[in-house]
Amino acid sequence: AELAAAALPLAPRMNSQMISNCAWGAARMSLPAGPIYDAIATAGLRLFRDGGAQPLDQHVVNISWAFARVEVKSPPVSRYLQQISEKKFVDGMLQRGMSHHVSGIAWALSKLTFDRQEHRKSRVDQEPQHLAVQSAVDGAATKALEKVNDWAARDLARIVWSMAKVLLHDKAVVVFPRVAGRYIEMPLQDTSAQDYSMMLWSVATLGMCSEHFRPGVLELLVERALCKLQAQGNRADVQHISNIAWACAKACIRGRSND
Repeated sequence: AELAAAALPLAPRMNSQMISNCAWGAARMSLPAGPIYDAIATAGLRLFRDGGAQPLDQHVVNISWAFARVEVKSPPVSRYLQQISEKKFVDGMLQRGMSHHVSGIAWALSKLTFDRQEHRKSRVDQEPQHLAVQSAVDGAATKALEKVNDWAARDLARIVWSMAKVLLHDKAVVVFPRVAGRYIEMPLQDTSAQDYSMMLWSVATLGMCSEHFRPGVLELLVERALCKLQAQGNRADVQHISNIAWACAKACIRGRSND
């Protein structure tokens, strides 16, 4: 908190790396929403508008991740998110194509722009910011589909979760089966319980079920999730257990009879 207070008046003089470091550090220390994040957003927005060198993708991802982790939704942060969800910036990041950048931006934008009460299509259509974020996530999903065999499990998980969050059902019917198939092909050690939790939650959130996938695919995902959870024992995250149980019930996924 003391460092944040010291950094606050200096934010307007910081470069992209400095702003990114401050944002990441504040969020990692679980500093609650407050003036430091507003100052970071304002300083970050200045870098886009000064006409100089654009901030690096990694810096933008770090700043956005910090806002999303702490769930900061102040006006300065909203203006920053609006800037990075614009087509020009998103297209540039997609062209560069680093998986952790693309998935990180999609996750942060969808987490901060769509809350639980906004999972209604009529409201989404009325909000320009929602439409911009939907478009950004759609572009990220297209990139993930192109590179599905190359991306890490966590990056794919962030994409499918973001698609569910912003209600991209039609796109999910194409993307989710490919991602699910890729998960089954991956060595189990390259995946995590969180990856399966995010994937299964997304399937159920969009009202999908086994009919949208090859026979047995969702059941295999649940089996792999259970292997991960059982290996963790008492350290297993209860949120992951809850998500998987809810998804199984909602999507009518049947596990093995002895589980």
